[in-house]
Order: sequence, then C-alpha cells, then structure tokens
Amino acid sequence: MKKTTRNYFWILAANFLLLLAVSVIWQYKVVAVKAGPTAVPGMIIVDPNPIPDVAYRADLKNAASLHNDKGQWLVVNLWASWCGPCIVEMPSLQQFADDYKGRGLKVIAISLDVDAPTVARAIKTHNFGPFANNWDDTGAVMKAFDPPAMPMTYILDPSGAIRVVIAGQQDWANPALRQVIDSLIKS
Repeated sequence: MKKTTRNYFWILAANFLLLLAVSVIWQYKVVAVKAGPTAVPGMIIVDPNPIPDVAYRADLKNAASLHNDKGQWLVVNLWASWCGPCIVEMPSLQQFADDYKGRGLKVIAISLDVDAPTVARAIKTHNFGPFANNWDDTGAVMKAFDPPAMPMTYILDPSGAIRVVIAGQQDWANPALRQVIDSLIKS
C-alpha cells in the first residue's frame, strides 16, 4: 500500500470516529436537555402537538383511526417484524397494556411492515397480544409520525395531541416510566 493511500485511509478513519463520537454525545445531550423531570432514557415530554386523523388496519383488516380513540390517553407504539428491539419490548408493553386497562389509557402497537402476512407471522411467532394486531397498510401512520428510530412510542392526550415521545426499546415495568405516565393521566 502506498504511503499516501495509507495516510488517506487513516485520515478517513479518524474523521469517521470523530463524527461518531460527536453524534453520540449530541444525542445524549439533546435527550437530557429535553427530558425535563423524567429519568427515563429516550423519553421526551413535549408541548401538545395535534396529529391529523391517521388511518390504519385494526386486526390487520378492519379500517380504524387514531381519532376513534379520542377522549382517552393513547399509547401508540410503532414496531416492525425486522426490528429486534421492537420484538424484545413487546412482552413488557403487553403487561403494561394489561395493567392500565380500564384506567383511561389504551395501548395500540402498529406495525410498519409492508404486508399483512408478515405482520401476522410475527404476531403468531412471538405470541403478541391483540394490542399488536394493527398495521399501517397505506403508510399514513409512517407519514404522520415520521419516526426517526424503531421502536418509537408516542403518548397522545385525550384531545389527540402528542404529549410524550419515547425513542427506543423500553422496559414498560420501569417505575420511573410508569410514574411519568401516571402523572399525565391524572392531570
């Protein structure tokens, strides 16, 4: 290898590592600044941000809309069968959904996979509960939320406005996470 080629390679590698380090530091700084009173990594409390009426398929076939659930708190989890952290998160999200049933909060997990058979296969393989039998068949959910990562969870207030954004896999049994949600639904 020529000396100039070797030097070019090391300069490129150093720039890549520098860019990687800056992006990691920036990500954690942004989350820490916006997280406010929460101690939940990836959770950001935001000013109310209304979303448009978003259609999806409930039970993988029936037309549904997020506005159908106005009047109660709504946890909208975006997942996909190819997303490992999404799959790992689902059992604790299922337990969370069961624990909060009847408390004015509903959990809906919507798959962003490209076809219903893929979603159905993932649900059957991993034994997900009925809260996960939803599919973004037209891309409307993806367009409305524009998730920067997977999984992404949005907590909507009873008026249908986004109040909390949660990036990444969560342990939904985490007392700090539940404390933030409890304080929101009591307000």
